[in-house]
Parts: sequence; structure tokens; C-alpha cells
Amino acid sequence: MRVAGKKIAVLGDMLELGEKETFWHRQIGRLLGKIQSLDSVILVGERAQAIAKTAPINMQLTCVKSWDEAEEQVSKILFETQEHSLVLVKGSLAMQLDKMVTELVE
Repeated sequence: MRVAGKKIAVLGDMLELGEKETFWHRQIGRLLGKIQSLDSVILVGERAQAIAKTAPINMQLTCVKSWDEAEEQVSKILFETQEHSLVLVKGSLAMQLDKMVTELVE
């Protein structure tokens, strides 16, 4: 998708994956290597930090513990950009990233 501003991905813990949870989080990191157009990735939660271990070293990554910390980071980027940006939000419902979306929309 084309956008004048930034492309940001907010990725939260994927819960209920069982004993392969570390593997699947690391797979997301590997997949990020195939995406050239992301300006920033914000990882939310303890499990999501496994994504950082396999993500490209030159990718702009920020690790936070909760949705409200992620909202602060996204708001900061959007304020600095001052152009229409694109934010992808994905994670388990228990990570409450929907609250972040509500805060950003308001």
C-alpha cells in the first residue's frame, strides 16, 4: 500500500500457541526480513521480543510491555510525521491492542 507518511507495524504477543510459541514468534521476525517498506515495528509483550531476535538488524524496532506504551510510541511517530500514515496492529486479544487503536482514533 502506498502512503505519504510512515508505515508502522505494532505486533503483540501471540498467546495460546503452546510449546511452539517461541518458534512462531521467531518466524514473524524472519518474515519481517521480506518486507522492505516498513519504517518502524513496535513489539508489545514478553513473547514478542522473540521477534526481535530474528528480525533484520537494520530494522527500526521498539520493544514495549503494554498497549499504552505502544500507543505512546505510535503517537510520537505520527506527530513527527504530520502526513497520512499506515498502522498495522496484530496480536492476541488478551494484549488489548484494541484499546491502543481506540486511543489513536480519538
